[in-house]
Amino acid sequence: PIKMRSGEQSKHQVISRLRGLIEHSQQSPKLTSYAGPCLALRPGVVHEWICGGVEWVENRKQCWVPPLAVLASCVKQHAAHADADHVIWVGQRCWPYGQSLIERGPGASARLAGSADSGRSLLRQSIFVNPADRAERVWAIEQAVRCSGVAAVIADGSGLKMPETRRLQLAAEANQALVFLARPPWEAKASSAAHTRWCVTSVPAIRHEQAWRVELLRCKGMQPFGDARRWIVRREYATGT
Repeated sequence: PIKMRSGEQSKHQVISRLRGLIEHSQQSPKLTSYAGPCLALRPGVVHEWICGGVEWVENRKQCWVPPLAVLASCVKQHAAHADADHVIWVGQRCWPYGQSLIERGPGASARLAGSADSGRSLLRQSIFVNPADRAERVWAIEQAVRCSGVAAVIADGSGLKMPETRRLQLAAEANQALVFLARPPWEAKASSAAHTRWCVTSVPAIRHEQAWRVELLRCKGMQPFGDARRWIVRREYATGT
């Protein structure tokens, strides 16, 4: 917490410190798995993400936050090797903090400068779409998934119906796009044609580094069970990412 004492901190200093704390908390982490494989997810299908560990009341269902740190890291790994250039973020709820999409840490400038990837930081690749209503949001998600120049789509999938998710699944298969739909916790059992469904829950920090439990709730073609479907991932600050 930031504590102010009279005359010790100027308004500018407080704002600068707040900005640093926000960057630090929302920085896209390099995810290191303590159990099982890293979260390199298959393109050409729809993956749904539920934010777990959230308490809500009926009249405040709009107050939920997607697990953007985990999603941004997965997308960053995929986009670095994808043939297509663009990453589409649909719905303001799913917009990450811009600074989190810029590669940081020791050697980042040297790795990017003069390389084929110099213009391919995730921020440069990203397009942010803010639909006015639900109908526009569904339309925008489908159009983005169908676009051949799109490597990944991350979208607010709240309230999507089975026919809508089926169309997205077919479009993802056709274009081999990586599609992430973020959904609120009360839709964890909603019917969907998505290939997988995941639940992300914050856990106590590991060696002072932020961590999450990522659980595979459902996967077409297999039945996840026991610890084989759960991983602990954490921010790896030592690398500056």
